[in-house]
Amino acid sequence: MPSCVQEATGLSGNIPNSVGHLKSLNYLDLSWTDLAGEIPDSIGNLILLENLDLSATRLSGEIPYSIDNMRLLNTVDLSMCNFTGSLPKYLGNLTHLTTLYLSKNYLSGSLPSSLFTLPSLETIYIDNNIFTGSLPPELFTLQPLKQLSVANNQLVGLIDVLDPDPALRSFRQLKKLTYIDLSYNNFNGTWELDTLFSSLRNLDTLILSYSGLLVVSNSVSGYVNPYFRVVSLASCKLSTFPNSLRAMKKLSFVDLSHNQIYGSLPNWVGEMGENDLIVFNISHNFVTSLPPFEWDMLQYLSLASNSIQGPFPLSICNMNNLYILDMSNNLFNGVIPRCFGYFSSHLKMVDLGNNSFHGTIPNTYEDCEELGGIILNGNQLEGEIPSSFSKCQSLNILDLGNNNLNGTFPPWLANLPELQVLILKSNRFQGLIESPFVVKLPFPSLVVLDLSQNSFMGNLPIKYFGNFKAMQKVVENGELEYMHIDSKYYSITIAVKGVMLPFSKVLVTYMFVDLSSNMFGSEIPDIIGDIAYLRVLNLSRNNLIGGIPSTIGNLLHIESLDLSWNQLTGQIPQSLTGIKGLGVLNLSQNRLVGRIPEGRQFNTFDESSFAGNLGLCGFPMPEKCNEQTRKPQLEAHENHEEKSGFTRKSVTLGYGCGTLLGLVMGYLMLSTRRVKWFNAIADAGEHIILMRNKRRYVGTLCVELEVPNDAICCFRNSRLFKGEKKDSKIVLNTIKETVGMKLLSLTVKDSRSVKDVEAKWNLKLQRTSDHKHC
Repeated sequence: MPSCVQEATGLSGNIPNSVGHLKSLNYLDLSWTDLAGEIPDSIGNLILLENLDLSATRLSGEIPYSIDNMRLLNTVDLSMCNFTGSLPKYLGNLTHLTTLYLSKNYLSGSLPSSLFTLPSLETIYIDNNIFTGSLPPELFTLQPLKQLSVANNQLVGLIDVLDPDPALRSFRQLKKLTYIDLSYNNFNGTWELDTLFSSLRNLDTLILSYSGLLVVSNSVSGYVNPYFRVVSLASCKLSTFPNSLRAMKKLSFVDLSHNQIYGSLPNWVGEMGENDLIVFNISHNFVTSLPPFEWDMLQYLSLASNSIQGPFPLSICNMNNLYILDMSNNLFNGVIPRCFGYFSSHLKMVDLGNNSFHGTIPNTYEDCEELGGIILNGNQLEGEIPSSFSKCQSLNILDLGNNNLNGTFPPWLANLPELQVLILKSNRFQGLIESPFVVKLPFPSLVVLDLSQNSFMGNLPIKYFGNFKAMQKVVENGELEYMHIDSKYYSITIAVKGVMLPFSKVLVTYMFVDLSSNMFGSEIPDIIGDIAYLRVLNLSRNNLIGGIPSTIGNLLHIESLDLSWNQLTGQIPQSLTGIKGLGVLNLSQNRLVGRIPEGRQFNTFDESSFAGNLGLCGFPMPEKCNEQTRKPQLEAHENHEEKSGFTRKSVTLGYGCGTLLGLVMGYLMLSTRRVKWFNAIADAGEHIILMRNKRRYVGTLCVELEVPNDAICCFRNSRLFKGEKKDSKIVLNTIKETVGMKLLSLTVKDSRSVKDVEAKWNLKLQRTSDHKHC
């Protein structure tokens, strides 16, 4: 059995120890299967094996020492697994080894020098691990080496191309090198491109992005491999556009982003690579102008975060294969050309945000089935949202914020099944937000909704809240996943307590709703508590009424809650104290009353979270609650009853007493024609009602009026409530005593009418007594 190939099959389980019985095997390929567990030591019995491929499996543990017995191995591929530990030194005994792939594991420690003494080793891929230390000096004398990738590790040390001393570390001596990837490490040293290219004439791929190395280009004419294909020099402090790239006729990938390249790009750049160029990234530099582009096959173009001026480059309209276009954060102006909507049917994302484009958005989207992102925020665009966007059924991100767009909320947006991010903030939209009846499940994938700073009015979009399925259930697999389209991550700026916070990446689990600074005038619906995974909720600066629903306490993942500058009433629900991760709370400038709940996160909020609510007391407010201050209710039903300050019992009593007292007063007025004393009773009743409604405000009132509690509520100069809460019996007895006093003040005390009232109120008048008045 010379070979065993089970590539990309449904094979699962562990590799059995019996694999060691296949001693005549020279080729073993179990890649792209569901194998797990450790490699058995018995694999070392395969002494005739020349090719071992276990890549893209779930194998784990350390690489077994028994591989040392497999001296005929020339290719080992253990990439994309879960191997741990350090590289064993015995790898230096595999003298026939030519190719070693260990990428994308969890290998750590320093690199063994013995590995780089193998006489036939040509290819080493050990990227995406956790290796530390420096590159062994033996590496720089490994003459057969053709391809080297150590990217995405934690390697350090000096590597200097210009150093002429062969004893020092320099790649100039490795003449056969075709591929170098040192990216995402912490090296130091200076690399002069022209010297490197003239020394390594076979080199066709150079990847130094985020390596820590300083790259310079002296623009000295010298030999450059015309078949050079990949140049990636992001974040290498490059100050000029390398002239050596002009001779590279087969360039397919150029990344010079995050450097210090100033001024206009040379005209020859637009022809660089001719029709082979697929990726061009010059973002995050200081480029001011562009040449015409002649890249028919280009797929990825990023000009973002420069200082490029002028109109939209019409040469982009000829890029029929473009799928990523990023021109954001520049000084582009003029109108967006009509070709914007149809120049590429492969377009997946277009970002023209933060420029100075004006006019309307072209309504020319026809073939946009693959379009996943449209970002036009931060321009001066006007008019309505093009209805042709409704044909882009794969749309994930639609960001039109910070423009001058107008009209009403387009109901067809709810029918975009893949839409995750919808941002229309800071425009001139108006009117009601009405959900379409034809859409049964609106916004099924939405996780970010920002409609702030517009003129929307009416009720909050309750139906939408109830159908935010993506916000109601999140499947977490333990890995951080960010919103992106292809390799382009989506960034966002959100308002937290009036401060705009930028996020360069947004987790797909970061649910966000901002409807602030509009004119919504309804109550906050209880159903909002169903958006279980909501992280940020901002409903501030509207005209919302009613109480804070206790169901907000169900938002156990919420981190920022802003309901400030509304007309909310009632008490703060005790359920909010159960939100452990609540880091920002703003309930200021409302009409909330009662004791501020205590415990957990609530003890960390300062006075600014509750300012402007004159009826609140307790920590952290300066107003202290007296013993009679009603504690916040836990139940939503009781909380709802308290919104107006009356419970069901008090309302029933009020109706009963009011009806009875009205009948009595009307009868007395009509029978005795005494109206003056009725006004006095009404005045007294006003004070009683005032006392009942103000029982929660007593502390604040004392501060405002600068009087002691026992002088606030003097009842007709004869009875003091002393700022205390009165139950219904005391209020009723007070009314009875007032009625009795007024009956005694009548000139005719023995009339039939007076006796009828006395009997109905169960009063016993002492007609000969003198009554003192204060």
